Amino acid sequence: MKCKITLIIPCHNAASYLPNILNDIKEQEFSDFEVILVNDGDYEQRCFIENAIEDDSRLRCIENNGKGVSAAR
Repeated sequence: MKCKITLIIPCHNAASYLPNILNDIKEQEFSDFEVILVNDGDYEQRCFIENAIEDDSRLRCIENNGKGVSAAR
């Protein structure tokens, strides 16, 4: 039986780091995982995340609407 892994990434002022993070995640050989990106209401991040996740079904985004990094975690 395979074990599924969920990786939760809080995205608070992380737009400059997201491209590298998502590229590294997508290049993993292990494929039985999902990634939940928690966006803190940042429009720039939301646009990038939407483009990044549309081609990979393992990735999804939850909008946190400015509640801060603690709530995102």
